[in-house]
Amino acid sequence: MNRVIQCSEDELLALIRRAIKEELDNFKTPANNFVPPLTKKEACKFLGVSIPVLDNLIKTNQLKAFNIGKSVRIKQSDMDLFIQNKASL
Repeated sequence: MNRVIQCSEDELLALIRRAIKEELDNFKTPANNFVPPLTKKEACKFLGVSIPVLDNLIKTNQLKAFNIGKSVRIKQSDMDLFIQNKASL
């Protein structure tokens, strides 16, 4: 059931502003956890391997990678999973 509430124009504006601020704050939270994907050079440095070795890991599906245009990128989560899998061998 809907209710009708009487309020001044200033009170209405304050309610609208507060509601908008709360919604915008909800959108900000997930972005704080975003980690940009690594370039091949960054991934090599992280793993301590050369680019040909990294290319071989990607080619043999030992490490997931994806393309953005002509650039290859590797998610940090995939790097962590690769390291975890290698450590368990």
